[in-house]
Amino acid sequence: MKIVIVGSSHSGICAGLRALEEYPEAEITLYDKRNQVSFVSQGIISYLAGQKSVLNQSSYS
Repeated sequence: MKIVIVGSSHSGICAGLRALEEYPEAEITLYDKRNQVSFVSQGIISYLAGQKSVLNQSSYS
């Protein structure tokens, strides 16, 4: 199953995590209108995943 989520702010991340709980085999794609990673939407998750360089390129939104 493929799931597409438009918007990667708090609600988009929450929807993605919930979808993984319900459909662990699903391929989930998040789209956002910004081309820069938001610290709020992805920075913390990327940091915890070990992608610390992402924090240098992110901004708060």
